Amino acid sequence: MGSYQSALPQSFVIQLVNMQGSLLAKLVYKCDVSKRNAANRNGEGTVSKHIHRCGNKSLPVRVDEEVRKNGGHMPNLAQLYYDTRFNSKTKQWVHPDCEHTYQEMLRVQDEHYSTPDAQPLTKEEISKMVFKPRSGYVKGLGMRPSSSLRTPASSSSTQYI
Repeated sequence: MGSYQSALPQSFVIQLVNMQGSLLAKLVYKCDVSKRNAANRNGEGTVSKHIHRCGNKSLPVRVDEEVRKNGGHMPNLAQLYYDTRFNSKTKQWVHPDCEHTYQEMLRVQDEHYSTPDAQPLTKEEISKMVFKPRSGYVKGLGMRPSSSLRTPASSSSTQYI
């Protein structure tokens, strides 16, 4: 069983510790964990700032659908991020940090295109500049990087994602 924080009265927990192997002790432990999990799901605990509005679809599935709609072209990362994290009915972001991240994406793109003769940034490069880099994964798109990890636009950076 081990030690854990419980919402149960201390005297009851002491009795449970004495019955460590019993079915009742396991059941009460499971119920306590279940209550904590439910509280986290209902927003009473910490809320992830990486939630999206895709329902039960994963981000890679959503990206694949967008690619098929666009005739094989990858969707704009900033637009995809906006579509999956901004609720147009309530006019609110799913998390306050999402708006900041979206604005950062737009700023990075605007800064890059303000230089003359700028090569377009890839989705992987934008992800790497805005989000904390994660090896073998493109944050924001929820998928693996494309086969071309290095592009002319990133000639100064030879690091893999």
